[in-house]
Amino acid sequence: FDKEKEGKKVKRWQKIAQEACKQCGRNHIPEVKPILDFPALMAQIGDKPALLCYEQEREAYFRTLL
Repeated sequence: FDKEKEGKKVKRWQKIAQEACKQCGRNHIPEVKPILDFPALMAQIGDKPALLCYEQEREAYFRTLL
């Protein structure tokens, strides 16, 4: 990712999150964090349990994982 484009996207997504919270009356606005590549994400997660969703998954359904 181009760092300048990445920064603009993250700011845009944060604004979308703020507006969505405003529309539904939610008090807590989720934080949109910078984009990470997969190795950086794995390093950040470490050995903590995590659920990573992939839009093209065809075998493991989200409802069965919960």
